[in-house]
Amino acid sequence: LSRFARTGDRLIGMREWPMSESVATLIPRVGYRTMAWSGRPLEAAGAWVSPDGRLLAVAHHSDVSGVEGDCLLWDLARNREVARVKGIGAQFSVDSRRLFTFARYGENRVRGFDVSVEALADLPGEWHAGASLYEGQRGQTVNGGVLAPDGRTLVIAATDAVVFLDTSGKEPLRTWGKSAHYVSLSPDGR
Repeated sequence: LSRFARTGDRLIGMREWPMSESVATLIPRVGYRTMAWSGRPLEAAGAWVSPDGRLLAVAHHSDVSGVEGDCLLWDLARNREVARVKGIGAQFSVDSRRLFTFARYGENRVRGFDVSVEALADLPGEWHAGASLYEGQRGQTVNGGVLAPDGRTLVIAATDAVVFLDTSGKEPLRTWGKSAHYVSLSPDGR
C-alpha cells in the first residue's frame, strides 16, 4: 500500500520488483456488518453457523507459529461473543446443542462443549475445558473434522488416520489408517 487518494475512494499500491503501481477502487460496505471480531486482524480458518442459526463459531490461526488459534463462539441474536476456546476448526451437532472443536498443536484433540441455551445462560468455570472426546497419537496432528449426515458420527482428519467417532458413546472408535488434512462427506454419508 503506497497511499490513499485524496477522495478516500481509491488506494494506490506499489510493487518494488518490477517497479509498478496499481490503483484500486474501494467498494463501500453497504448492507454488511461485522459479525465477529477477534480483537485484532488474524487469518480466519473457518466459520460455522449452528443449524438453528443461533450461534456462529469462528476459528482463526494464531499469530505465533506452532501455537493453537482460538475458536470464538458468537451469539448472533445479541451480536456478542459468548466464549473463546482453543481450536482450528469446529462443527455443531444437528440439534445445535453441542460444539465440537479441533485443536492440533499442544492439545492435539477433539473437544465437545454444551452450547445449549441453558448452558450458555450461565457458563460454569470448568465449561471452557470442554469434554475431551478424542486425543490424537503422540507426534501426529488432529487437523479437523465433519459431522456425518447420521448426526452422531464425527469424522476426524488426522495425520495418521481418519477417525470415526460416535459422539453418543454407544459405538467403539473406528479408524482408517490413511493420512488426511481435510475430510468432506457426500450428502448421503457414503
